[in-house]
Amino acid sequence: MKNAIKVILTKMEWRIIIPLSLALIILIISVYINVPKIVIGVLMFIIGSIFTFLTNNYLSDKKFKQQLALTALDRKLETHQKAYSIWWDIRSNIYDREKIGSIIENAQIWWQDNCLFLFPDSRKAFHDCLIFAFNHLNLVSIQNPDFDYRKDIKESWDVIIKPGIILAEEIELPAFVDQEKYFPKMLDT
Repeated sequence: MKNAIKVILTKMEWRIIIPLSLALIILIISVYINVPKIVIGVLMFIIGSIFTFLTNNYLSDKKFKQQLALTALDRKLETHQKAYSIWWDIRSNIYDREKIGSIIENAQIWWQDNCLFLFPDSRKAFHDCLIFAFNHLNLVSIQNPDFDYRKDIKESWDVIIKPGIILAEEIELPAFVDQEKYFPKMLDT
């Protein structure tokens, strides 16, 4: 709760400080100068109106951004699921010389059309996977006794596997119900 208040105050800081500073200056001046109470009241009303306007403007902007994010959420979920499906297809066919070329070609076209709906880490991992998957079978097939390619093969495989992990982590949804309430743990017997 304290962190949330700090964030709100940090983002709204100037919206609060300016009107409150003006109000404080007016109060200090009114103490030293004989200013009629009606003038002070009008000035405070104006400052309050400015404060209200700035706060409402901030909140409406925030609400608009949240609505935009919610609108894109369905597309993001769908895109992440499709990316995971494509990644699974790549991973499953990585050693099939006849299939992998067309799978990667189709995945590249899909990525170009949908990459902006992936979170940044997923976007990069998926793209890197496409690049490494295209050459992985060739790397595994090299027959050179003078050089040990095991390290390169492992690095290539790690890049190919990475999108599956990242896609699942980035799109992980919170549980909608308390599972233990509806599915109690079975007693060990």
